[in-house]
Amino acid sequence: MRNLLELQNVTDAETALLLIDKWTRESKNEELHTLKDCLIRMVIYANSLEQERMTFDRLIDQSRSETHRAVLRARKADESIQVLDDQIKGLKQSLEAFGL
Repeated sequence: MRNLLELQNVTDAETALLLIDKWTRESKNEELHTLKDCLIRMVIYANSLEQERMTFDRLIDQSRSETHRAVLRARKADESIQVLDDQIKGLKQSLEAFGL
């Protein structure tokens, strides 16, 4: 849904900027030129927020991936520990069987 809203925002911004550019080329109205400058700054600001959000999402995805890999490594380590514990128990039983 967010991508659809971003696409709509980009389309609206492009349309508005094209219209205001056309109008300001044909007009000496200072308020219209001020509106154009304000609109450009608003589009730049919205773009920076979208870029910040994309960076935030990427960092969250990387963190989740790293956490998932850490959990998998911990599970594998637990399995290895269990195998080693079983081997130690077997060796102790063998030593006890030989009286050592």
